[in-house]
Amino acid sequence: MADPSARIRDDWWVTRYQYKIVNLGMFNAMDRMLSAFAELGADGWQLVATYDKASNWFQGMEKGFLLFMRAVPSGEEPIGPWASRYPAAAESGDGYNPW
Repeated sequence: MADPSARIRDDWWVTRYQYKIVNLGMFNAMDRMLSAFAELGADGWQLVATYDKASNWFQGMEKGFLLFMRAVPSGEEPIGPWASRYPAAAESGDGYNPW
């Protein structure tokens, strides 16, 4: 049986996408959302979906994530992994990701 990934690489019209997930955390998600939209939007990422894990009645307390994607041109590899979180844990310096 032929390798299906080889067929995808040979089909120039197939659009491939790279994804990033932004964890909104539990408190004051607006700052994280603004940062994600500003930085990822400037790099060509598009918002695909939002997910609210647990809507509740307390103002300023949120749970959920945002899903972003961007097209990877045919013949090119993505910058970084195909799917990752934003910001990456390694970017904080100590491996701790507050989001």
